[in-house]
Amino acid sequence: MSKESYHVQVKCCRPLEKGRADSKTEWYTAYIPEKYARIGNTIDIDDVGEDWMICWIGTPVLSDVVNERSQDYKRTRKASDI
Repeated sequence: MSKESYHVQVKCCRPLEKGRADSKTEWYTAYIPEKYARIGNTIDIDDVGEDWMICWIGTPVLSDVVNERSQDYKRTRKASDI
């Protein structure tokens, strides 16, 4: 029996201007492996940048399901874009 892996949806935040406490907050939502999902941890997100702090964690979903949904999204976008 193989061990199943899980991903969770997380909402990450960071200030728009580093070093300013009064700066507005930038938000990003992503699915990441469950083992990295801890509130307060900072992560780097490909193509978006570094120093994103995890502020919210959703329900675990099988990694295979997350990957399948991601591919469906890419195929739908490719088919609908002119």
